[in-house]
Amino acid sequence: MAKEAKPKKKVDQYTARVGPLAFMRRYNKQIMVGAGVFLMIAFLVPGTLQKLGRNPSRRIMYYLGDEAIRGSFHGMMSRKLQFIERARGSIAGGVAAAPEGSQSQQVLIAAYRDIAWPEQGFQGTEAIGGVDHWLLLAKAAEDGGFIGSIQRGEQFFSAPQDDAAHEQLQRLHNRILAGSGLTEEEAGRALAAYRGVLDMLGSYEHAARLSSARLIKHAADRADAAVVDLVVVPPSHVLDAIAQPTEQELADLCYEYRNEQPGSGTYGFGYRQPADVKYEYLAITRAEVEASADVDRFEAHKYFLQHRDEFTPEGADPDSVEYATVRDDVVSLIRSRQVGTRITEIERSVTDEITRTRKGLVSENGFFILPDDWNQLRTDFETVAGEIAEEYGIPRPTVERREADWMPIDSIEQYTAALAIEGSYLVFGRERMFFKEILASLREVAPDEDRAFQVGVVIGPLTDAFGTSYFLRATAARPERPAMTDVPEDAADSAVERLAMWQALEARVQEQVRVDARNLRAFDILTAQLDVWRELAVTEGLDAVATRVGTDVRTNISVTRRAYQGGVPEIPEVGRDDEFVAAVQAVIEPLDPEADVSSLDSAQRIVVRAIPGRQEIAIALVQRRSPLTVDTYRFQAMFGLVDSILRDEAETGPKPFSFDALAARYEYRPAHARARQPEPDGEGVDQAGADDEESPAASS
Repeated sequence: MAKEAKPKKKVDQYTARVGPLAFMRRYNKQIMVGAGVFLMIAFLVPGTLQKLGRNPSRRIMYYLGDEAIRGSFHGMMSRKLQFIERARGSIAGGVAAAPEGSQSQQVLIAAYRDIAWPEQGFQGTEAIGGVDHWLLLAKAAEDGGFIGSIQRGEQFFSAPQDDAAHEQLQRLHNRILAGSGLTEEEAGRALAAYRGVLDMLGSYEHAARLSSARLIKHAADRADAAVVDLVVVPPSHVLDAIAQPTEQELADLCYEYRNEQPGSGTYGFGYRQPADVKYEYLAITRAEVEASADVDRFEAHKYFLQHRDEFTPEGADPDSVEYATVRDDVVSLIRSRQVGTRITEIERSVTDEITRTRKGLVSENGFFILPDDWNQLRTDFETVAGEIAEEYGIPRPTVERREADWMPIDSIEQYTAALAIEGSYLVFGRERMFFKEILASLREVAPDEDRAFQVGVVIGPLTDAFGTSYFLRATAARPERPAMTDVPEDAADSAVERLAMWQALEARVQEQVRVDARNLRAFDILTAQLDVWRELAVTEGLDAVATRVGTDVRTNISVTRRAYQGGVPEIPEVGRDDEFVAAVQAVIEPLDPEADVSSLDSAQRIVVRAIPGRQEIAIALVQRRSPLTVDTYRFQAMFGLVDSILRDEAETGPKPFSFDALAARYEYRPAHARARQPEPDGEGVDQAGADDEESPAASS
């Protein structure tokens, strides 16, 4: 009998034992994917673990000598500096917003004076140059014993003599503290340190001990005057006698001073062009919205009944107030709220339209990349103005376009004198950025500005003191630049190139160059006639000179060596000219202070000088001397004679509290500049930890 065949077992392909090679052939794709993932993890994990294992707050930022400044302390100092800067800005804003002459404003002014950093800086340093500089200043003040207790910081926002002012300062403090990341104690320490730094810098600035001789000399420079009569011969006196300069001469002159600032150099010629702009805006005027508001008389009466206390004089019984006596106040209040709500709705509508037109734009580094046809796609102010007027039943909002001419930003007031937008501003938290500042921070004007805006993109809403809202758009902008741009390297050797660039200049620049070129030619003629003018003044007097020129003699002009606030004095019709001042003073210097100058021969008292900066000739007759007196000296001493001397020397004097000077004193070195050294476990000099309040600079 044949042996019955056994049925074959069904083999599960997922559980059957197979050989290694067969297994790899079967699962080669899965194995390759898994291996790739494993390799990726093996490559990335060590660096990630290393980063995670190192606490950023423990990372060494830099060294001060042997002391390591770590991330935690550096971050704390950064938050404290931001708190101080917010306090300064908020108090300044409070001063501007407070009623003029009120007690609150006086208290805020006093607080601002106690925390303000002088615009010109201190003699020892100009300004706080970032967190690292602030830390060094605080350390220097700590070492010098200028930083007081925490109470000196905590008491800054108190005004014990006036409860209302105290409450206002406390509210201001609470707003500044909110979001700063600091505790009350840390904020108090920050203010105490800052006031200590101000004391340190002020002490250095007033520490100088000046000799009596030096004080008298400085006072004499400002008060010992030669009193003169003066006639100025302007270039116009000989303009009719000169030929017109050629186009090539004009091009050469413009090229020579193309990158000089106006008023600089020997002749004051300068054709470097300021940053300028063209713009347009949409204005939603509060007064027009308010005129269209209609308050329902029944709603007004209802509001009065529900809020009678709001219209009751202090100490009076609310039930005694009759609606008829306060009707106008109730209506005015409701209308004001309605207008505020309506303006907010209109602003939101405009903003929604602006957002809609921007939808889909790609941004790069915080700015939109605008397509070539953006002028056709962007929000049209005229269309929006019509839609607003129709939807909200108000007069059509104003659309103003200032695109006919380029307007220099630094003198934009000349172009906005009749426009309220000049005083408008954009609000950033507690800060305000005014119209002119916005234009000056356009990316096309100031590409490195932290808070920059963009040509072609709407900015707003701005507001002004009258409640008008503005949506602003710069339509074109140019940065400060030489008059002749795209100057080839060999342009100085190519008259043809210079002439081509000259012909491409704007008409207003060309006109200024033409005026300067003619004045320069006239000045050459006048300087060649100095001896002739002197002879006329000596023999016939200043009246004859004035008659020849067709002008009048200026009398009793005081000429001192220095202006009262320092520097060369400004002489009427002469300006600031060292050589003229020196020549006039040379007449009286050899004389006794009480000598009669008029006893000198007229030839000795006549001063004739060419004034290159104005292309004119100044002819002066010294009439008398007005010497320094005891009373004048005392007057100057009373009004800051020493401060004036120190201010004059501040530009060239040492800056012991500048960042560079402090960095050298405390051996400041970034961590990467120092060779790595092993630190003892658990110790190592650390001035940075959040718990390190006993470290040398912790109180700051």
